[in-house]
Amino acid sequence: MTDERLVEFREALQAGRVADAMGQFDAVEAAFGDREEFERSMRTLARSVIARTPASDRANARARQLVVSATEAQQARLGFNVGFVGFVGGNVSPEQLVERVNSVINAHKTVDEEAERLRKRKQSVELPPLLSLRGLTERTVSKGDEIAVEYALDNIGTRPVRNVTLSVEGYDLEPTPRSMDKLTPDAVTSITLAGTAVEAGDFGVELRASAERATDSHRLALSVLEEGKYLERAVAAVGDLEARVASLDGSRDAEWENGGPELLSKILDSVRESLEQAVSVAGTDGEQREVDAHVYEAKRLLKVFVRVVEGAPDSELSPQNRGVLVQDARDAIATLDTALRSDR
Repeated sequence: MTDERLVEFREALQAGRVADAMGQFDAVEAAFGDREEFERSMRTLARSVIARTPASDRANARARQLVVSATEAQQARLGFNVGFVGFVGGNVSPEQLVERVNSVINAHKTVDEEAERLRKRKQSVELPPLLSLRGLTERTVSKGDEIAVEYALDNIGTRPVRNVTLSVEGYDLEPTPRSMDKLTPDAVTSITLAGTAVEAGDFGVELRASAERATDSHRLALSVLEEGKYLERAVAAVGDLEARVASLDGSRDAEWENGGPELLSKILDSVRESLEQAVSVAGTDGEQREVDAHVYEAKRLLKVFVRVVEGAPDSELSPQNRGVLVQDARDAIATLDTALRSDR
């Protein structure tokens, strides 16, 4: 089944809604992450089948084809990512990026077909219990937030898995359920990691599923941020915007009737000044109201930036550059909103 997140991204590009497409890129990355987890699970199954069958066996052939298809899908995603970088830089057109999205969608469809064929063929192979944990690999939360991360635990083998226990290392999170008596072949169980983000920092969290004859683990990169870290991210985002505006010089987008890149640069200078003041005050344990005032001013200026960019006609600013600038500014605003909500 085609992932709707990829379809929505493609449709936004085809409709010329570049800013909307940029806003959906995080969803595309999440879709890619889900696919990589699925393909990792299928590769595990394929390797087990290959190790236990002769090359002439049909299950062996299906397993090898699955590995080939998964590799091609990985290459298609890499091609898309390279194309997206070119798109943001103005070197790849929306139409060309749509072609790369289509390549990914087609590659994923092929993997799904091969995975289904392999699942059918594996029934003729005596496989050991095989556990597979799938889920998020990265998560960022604010200090004080409640954390809830969902995982899927599969038995991809052909024998039941008994006495499964779940354990967590790296952060104070609780798996639910903590154990199960039996997991039948092709059964999938939902696992939830939950807890409160009480300690700020970057953590490597390992979720492990262990049974009598099978085990698997999954690592989650967990970032717990305080307000100051979000402000630093916002400053970095403004730096990216400044570089993007500077790149307009010398292009057909360099001269606008309403000021063009020069006006945008002045707005961003004021945004940076407000954010640097917020970081400075926060770093000296200053009044939170003063920090918030600087953050709100930065948000106001970024909204002005968006209005100026959106108001520029196509004759002065290409739709592609407009979309990239607008979405980058919106991302910076969203980061500031998170900073205002984060734990003090």
